[in-house]
Amino acid sequence: MDEYITRPIISDTSNDYIARPIVGKEATKSTQTSNDNYIVRPVISNDEPTNMALNAGADSKTLAWAKSQLGKKEYENYCQLFARTASGQESQGPSAIAAWNNQKDKGLPGIVGAQPGNLVYFEGGQYGHAGVYSGNNKFISATPWGVEENNINDWEKKTGQKLLGNLPQ
Repeated sequence: MDEYITRPIISDTSNDYIARPIVGKEATKSTQTSNDNYIVRPVISNDEPTNMALNAGADSKTLAWAKSQLGKKEYENYCQLFARTASGQESQGPSAIAAWNNQKDKGLPGIVGAQPGNLVYFEGGQYGHAGVYSGNNKFISATPWGVEENNINDWEKKTGQKLLGNLPQ
């Protein structure tokens, strides 16, 4: 079982806490296992974008943070966590498909109206896929190969996943 540390979520009105796995320098600090009083999200890096992206609310900050992660491996296979962290959203579900289904009433179908910084969601496989739209039919996401920018059409051909839609920020 993973160990977790807790710290406040940056927010003007919230006393909520995030629980995350202990990594790097923090491994010697006291621990708390997750429970109903904590939002659990497995952030693996010491350079978590707390000040840059959490509660950022602006598409430019979402996209800027996503671009800053290109080539990194910390979010490998955690696409929904990557997209959620980039946008500053709390969890909308345990997978990309669940997250889309829980908020699709706010979303737009396919690439219609997509703006850089919008979150994009794909169906296919057990969990689906999520990322940050970067413009010109491309998106940035955490993949099994690290954080990459891919063309949506190429991604669909490569993985068999189909774009469900995009969610304005």
